[in-house]
Amino acid sequence: MILVEALETLKMLNVPFLALFDLHLKEKTINHPDLFGLKDFSPSELMANDYELVGDPSDFHLYEKTYTARYNHRVLHIVFKRYFCSDRDKGSGISIAPGVRLTSLLRRYTRSQGINPTTPLSLEFYFSEDKKEGALILDDSNVIRFNQLDNRGSYMAATLESDHDGVKITTHSVRTTMDHFTFESMREALRKRDVSTALHRLAEYYFKHLTPSNPT
Repeated sequence: MILVEALETLKMLNVPFLALFDLHLKEKTINHPDLFGLKDFSPSELMANDYELVGDPSDFHLYEKTYTARYNHRVLHIVFKRYFCSDRDKGSGISIAPGVRLTSLLRRYTRSQGINPTTPLSLEFYFSEDKKEGALILDDSNVIRFNQLDNRGSYMAATLESDHDGVKITTHSVRTTMDHFTFESMREALRKRDVSTALHRLAEYYFKHLTPSNPT
C-alpha cells in the first residue's frame, strides 16, 4: 500500500513519473539506480537509503521506499520496489497512488511506441469476477494492474510490474488468477447498460483508439 507520510518528508524524484513508466516498459524493469539517488540496487545500498525490507532475505523478498514524482501538473506518490530471491536481483516494480487513469497510460504507451491505428497491438486484458480489479499485459511481459475506486470513476492504475530475465512469473500470475477479457467481451461491455462506468469507459476507449488492429 502507499504509505501515508507528510509530503515534505518524501524525496522528490528528478525524473517525472511518465518517464519512469517509459523506462519500465522499455527495459522490463528499471536499471538506473541514480534516478533514486542510489549507487546501485544492492541490499546494503537500499538499506542505507532507508528502504524497508519486506519478507525473508533468505527467500523471496523486496525493499521498498515511497517517493514523490511529477505527474502532469501535480505531485504523485509512488512506492519503488526492488525484488530479490535470496541474493538474486529480480527487477523492480512501482505502486502508484490513486490518480493515474489506465487510459492515460495506454495513451502514453501508444504514443511513446510510435504506434498508429494500423499497427497491431500486443494487449491482453484480464479481470476479477466482479470487474472491480484488472490487469493489462503489454507486449507479453509488462503488467499494469488497475482497479475501480468508486462506482462512477474510471479505472485507476495501481501497480507496474514485469517479467524478469525471461521468466514469466508476473504474467503467469495474472493469467492464472483472472479471467481473460477478449475482443468480444469488450464489445459486449460496450453494448450492455448494466456494466460499471469504468468498464464502459474502457470499452469506449478500446474501440476508439485501439482497434480494429487488435481483435484478440
